[in-house]
Amino acid sequence: MNDRLKKELKNWAVFFGVFIFLHFTGLLRPVVGYIQQLVVATGVLQPDTELAESEQLPADYSMTLKTINGTPLTLDSFKDKVIFMNFWATWCPPCVAEMPDIQKLYDSVDHTKIKFVMIALDEDRSKVQPFMDQRDFTMPVYFPDGPRPEVFQTSAIPSTFVINPEGKIVAKRSGLASYNTEDFRAFLNNMAK
Repeated sequence: MNDRLKKELKNWAVFFGVFIFLHFTGLLRPVVGYIQQLVVATGVLQPDTELAESEQLPADYSMTLKTINGTPLTLDSFKDKVIFMNFWATWCPPCVAEMPDIQKLYDSVDHTKIKFVMIALDEDRSKVQPFMDQRDFTMPVYFPDGPRPEVFQTSAIPSTFVINPEGKIVAKRSGLASYNTEDFRAFLNNMAK
């Protein structure tokens, strides 16, 4: 076996050793989440700011939700506003990675005109409030209280939808993104005028 191959095998053995260590110590998810947070911070993963007119579908305002305190409501409660809706979970590293960026966006907009609907998909709902408190997140969190309407179905989380005041889904993203950008903030604020 030549020296180059031995070195390559040694490098892969170290890589897998670190992976196995992180996995069995429970550190894999936080480490992956931290790396993803660094990627979000670079601003590389920016969402599209608007779907083409032909791709804009009407939002289904009949979606039933519960507040984190258990109060029932429908998406209709936010009709005629800009809605930033994000499906996420505490166990999802990309979701956790983009949350600080979304919190910064939330802090920078007018909440009377732009509504944030952060929908937690955790089966164990008791984990969500402590998660929010530990990170000082103040965005409003909701839980689904029935099936998700077809128009909001996606195969991945995090998934984000932006609904304009006229009730059209004007932006959609599946996967990690950096939302706290000047362009995206301007996109939301222009719709909210």
